[in-house]
Amino acid sequence: MERYLYILIFGFFASFFITHMIWKKGFADDKLSKAYFGKFLWGFRTFLFPTISLVLLLQYDLRIYCIALLSWSCVNLLLRKFFQEEDRRSTFRKLGLFWYMFCALSLIQNNPYWIQIWPSIIYLAAFITAIFAGILGKSAQLTKMLGNVENLSVKQINILNWILPFYAILTFGLNEFFRTQFSFEAWAFYRAFETPVFVLLVGLGTVIFVPIFLREKEC
Repeated sequence: MERYLYILIFGFFASFFITHMIWKKGFADDKLSKAYFGKFLWGFRTFLFPTISLVLLLQYDLRIYCIALLSWSCVNLLLRKFFQEEDRRSTFRKLGLFWYMFCALSLIQNNPYWIQIWPSIIYLAAFITAIFAGILGKSAQLTKMLGNVENLSVKQINILNWILPFYAILTFGLNEFFRTQFSFEAWAFYRAFETPVFVLLVGLGTVIFVPIFLREKEC
């Protein structure tokens, strides 16, 4: 299982190249600014922090793993403030504050149940909410509540309206599958790889849908 860590390590180093290629034009004359360096934070939170947490889990136990997760969350918040990263407050991010409570319960009780069940709760809640919003004709309002969509067109928002329930039920099912059928260590690896895979899917989706959005703007 340890060999899978090399994938995350590779992703961490690759994130520097990817970030530089994306933002090199936007910061052509200001590559020493905090804003520019702040663009690289996603590589730390997506790859490096989970890798170190998994190493600690394999070497020690659940409590050390929980302490690591809580510590990285605090470090991430400090880095956001220091590098003045844009604060995109959404409903999911606010609900994510409850994650600290669930992680603390697992730490105190030395029981992985709480930290494992939290993703299932949030994903299932998102799926049910999306379905009811669709029935009531409020899908667009729900999407606007969940994230910053001010710069998106009506077609883009409609695409997100369809993606949300499918993504929510898929991630709910996967989390329950790994939680109930595999060891805690295997579940922790799945959680570590879930975000990178999501980032990859978003990238592929961008390649597929960007031409649609560009054609829409030209019309």
